[in-house]
Amino acid sequence: MPPAVERDACHVSFVEETFGDFYDGCISIDVRGEHKPTEPAIQTMIERTWDEVLARAQRSNAVVFNGPLVRYLRHTSNGAGLHIEAERTDYATYLGTNQYNAERGAKTGWRDFADPLGASAVIVTSDGYLVCGKRSDKVASHPGFVHTFGGGVEPSSGGRINPFDEIRRELCEELGLVESDIDSLVCRGLLRDATTRQPELVYDCHAHLTLTQLSDRFSAVADHAEHISLSVCRDNGWSLSEFLRTARPIAPVAFGALCFHGRRWFGEDWYTTNRCLDHTHCLARRCAPEGGAHD
Repeated sequence: MPPAVERDACHVSFVEETFGDFYDGCISIDVRGEHKPTEPAIQTMIERTWDEVLARAQRSNAVVFNGPLVRYLRHTSNGAGLHIEAERTDYATYLGTNQYNAERGAKTGWRDFADPLGASAVIVTSDGYLVCGKRSDKVASHPGFVHTFGGGVEPSSGGRINPFDEIRRELCEELGLVESDIDSLVCRGLLRDATTRQPELVYDCHAHLTLTQLSDRFSAVADHAEHISLSVCRDNGWSLSEFLRTARPIAPVAFGALCFHGRRWFGEDWYTTNRCLDHTHCLARRCAPEGGAHD
């Protein structure tokens, strides 16, 4: 195990909200109402940013659209269950606030920010590998970064959302995984990107597939607009530590998801050491230079 890092010398790219083993049926998301920014300057900032994104996307022939998302408000957890209260927001509001203008929230407050809830998973193959994706340079969020598989949680017509259904849908779209491919799917908790404050439910997805079989499924997916390749390491404490040190750049929520995996399987000492590794490369390149796709 790598030597411990002095806490006052380390940068932490994610903030832990809650950690545990949350199974299907133990997480509920209630969506009530719709969020609208109340400050005119924030609304103007959102509109200006969205216009810029659309213009860049048109120049690069990228696909971008303003889809519905779920705005995190608060949560309660008793260790075995997790309840999240939320309201509706959208992708344009997210890009115009948390994603591209986080420094505004740090200075003036986050009341009018989108705070969209995401859900993403680390894949654990049957032959002992951890698998994330390498994002395309055309996406709007974290282009070129190592990232977990998933996306934004979308509102349902009934008001209550099962986030396990959301992550299964994303894994099918991005990796070609179907229900019979999944041995177990467990949410390890809720965390936030420390800079943008974007919240994410992070999962371990244990698959029945070997790494070769998973790679074949990924290659067969028709649309690689989001992830262009797989990023892989062995599922043991030393290998994961090395991956976290050397994977560049890596999205903060992916770094946190892998740390949560390590905490669950390799222990608290491993987690304390590795969550504070110097990984300022996490923050090196958040924005697509020429527009981006939804997610």
